[in-house]
Amino acid sequence: MTNSKPANAPLPSGARLTKATISDILVDQMQYQRMVGSLMYAMLATRPDFAQCIQQISQFSQRPARPHEKATKHALRYLNGTIDQGITFDGKLGLKLEC
Repeated sequence: MTNSKPANAPLPSGARLTKATISDILVDQMQYQRMVGSLMYAMLATRPDFAQCIQQISQFSQRPARPHEKATKHALRYLNGTIDQGITFDGKLGLKLEC
């Protein structure tokens, strides 16, 4: 996803993810869980803007389908486009928070 086109939001606008049906094409569960886990690690470390996105996509870790994978890759593209953003605590600045 390094060379992917950056996205401007963690999830596509109007994204509504639902459970996979019998006719949906399922994707590799382990790969999906790894992608969600990577996003979760970024969220816990310095990117709280991913909290809503993680809440949405992590619900489908047992039976991920193509729309779930597409939303997760969209979030990874957003992370790629905003790689220089996050929360920084610097002891030299005292209690000043930079975001």
